Order: sequence, then structure tokens, then C-alpha cells
Amino acid sequence: MNAKERLLDFFEYNDWCNTELIKVIAPKVGEFPKRVEELMSHLLNSHIFWNNRCTGKADNDRWIIHPPEDLLEINEQNHRITYEILSTRELSEKISFKNSKGGISTVSLGDIFYHLSNHGTYHRGQLALLFRQSGIAEPLRTDYIFYKIMDKY
Repeated sequence: MNAKERLLDFFEYNDWCNTELIKVIAPKVGEFPKRVEELMSHLLNSHIFWNNRCTGKADNDRWIIHPPEDLLEINEQNHRITYEILSTRELSEKISFKNSKGGISTVSLGDIFYHLSNHGTYHRGQLALLFRQSGIAEPLRTDYIFYKIMDKY
């Protein structure tokens, strides 16, 4: 599997994880701690943010909270755009943007999407902890290896 195929695989995994989380979170938004809703929206907003940077669109607010009924559609749209970007462009392509300190940063498309994949895993770990602490739902099995073998047992 080459680097582009690996990233596409990671984003299929990312899509699956987010979909499974949204199916648990959306119907129970009022029961979970507010931080669950904030983190799920942030995870999706960050995906929009980096897709926007890769497609020349304006940065979005990464901390707005979306209505629970919109989460699946936002996740699907994020992954359609990412798939289009990764399928039609080179991972070595350089993307320049204004960074959080006001300077200009330049990184490769591949680095952006590796970052985005890791960012999602980080926040899904936080969500798992919040699930466990709240007692409202068991943490989901969203480890990558589980995703790869789940249909084999």
C-alpha cells in the first residue's frame, strides 16, 4: 500500500469511527456532559478547517457546536471532500496558509492529512474517557486494528 492508499484507508477508518460515535452521541446529546458535544463538533470542524485550507477556502471556527441532527451529514461531506482531494492531488503538493501566530506556514498535503488523522484519534480518545466517566455509554472500540479485523471474528 503506497502513502496515498494508506491515507485513503485512514480516512475510511476515520469516517467509520465518527459515524459510530455520532450514532451514539446524537440521540443522547442532552444526557452527555457538554464537553462530548463540543469535542464531536470540534473534530468535525477541524476536518472542515483543513479541507478548506487545501481547497483555498476561508478558515472556519473550529469550536462552533452543530445541532446533533447535522453531524452525520457534516461527517459525510468532510469525507467526500477529503477523498476528492486525496484522489486528485499529489501528497507532496505544498499548501501555504496564515498560521495562528500570523505568519505564513507551508506544509505538504500529505502532512496535513496525516495530522488530521492523528487529531481525530486524539479527540476520540478524549470522547472515550468522557463516555466512561459519564456512565451514559460504554466507550466504543475505535482502535484502528479493531476496525481492520472487526468483520473477521
